[in-house]
Amino acid sequence: MLQDIKLKYGDKEKIFSNPIHPYTKGLFNSIPELTTKTKEEFSVLSGDVPDPIELPGGCFFHSRCKYAEDICLREKPELKKIEGREVACHLY
Repeated sequence: MLQDIKLKYGDKEKIFSNPIHPYTKGLFNSIPELTTKTKEEFSVLSGDVPDPIELPGGCFFHSRCKYAEDICLREKPELKKIEGREVACHLY
């Protein structure tokens, strides 16, 4: 199943200034800033991390995505070009 994972590409300036995919947003929100004093002040992705050997059906991120819907559990999202980037998410 790991062979089914496709690399996503995009302009790094756009990815950092305006992340689109919920996982990318979650990663950026989990980075503490210089003013962060406690771990409660930054966001951490919740949910279960999927087993990399036995990835779940549908979107691989659905167990950790606050926007996940039924379709995310059933169908793998197609890679789409959005704002000069490639994103695989049912939200788009």
